[in-house]
Amino acid sequence: KPKETALQKNEETVLRNTKYYVSEEGDFKKGSDGTFTLSNGKTISANSEYVRLAEIEGTARLLDGTVLNYSSGSRNQGNYRWVETSNQYGLGNYDNPLTPYRSVAVDPDRIALGSKLFIRETVGMLIPAEYGGGRHDGIWYAHDTGSAIQDDRVDLFVGSKRYESVAGSYKG
Repeated sequence: KPKETALQKNEETVLRNTKYYVSEEGDFKKGSDGTFTLSNGKTISANSEYVRLAEIEGTARLLDGTVLNYSSGSRNQGNYRWVETSNQYGLGNYDNPLTPYRSVAVDPDRIALGSKLFIRETVGMLIPAEYGGGRHDGIWYAHDTGSAIQDDRVDLFVGSKRYESVAGSYKG
């Protein structure tokens, strides 16, 4: 029987949040000292700092608009494997499309993937106009995981680095 998570028990739990976003090649100096290795063997050269950040964030948007997604579970002798995706923000676990201000990465031992979360402290948070505008209703969806997302940490997907100011601790 799978472990019952605090969320499934309908318990209120204290969580720490961080944020993540799509890494944009345009935010870095032009360079070719780094490499994205795609799952089909193709390689794409880019600035090495950009490649390193993309490895952390999990999604990269190249200058030509191509979106690359880290392909979990397919690390080959230290080289990350990437896949092209048509989703403009990338994909989370089980190919869930990531949605800014709705998707959250979780520790699946604490919060079941696919869960709907109500994060009270995000109610009323301003949503940028490019993501629909208005104020947040506090509803998030556990669409993703991450190697550093453990125990009481969740990672709010904010789409763009411009909006990474969503931070702090809150009750969820």
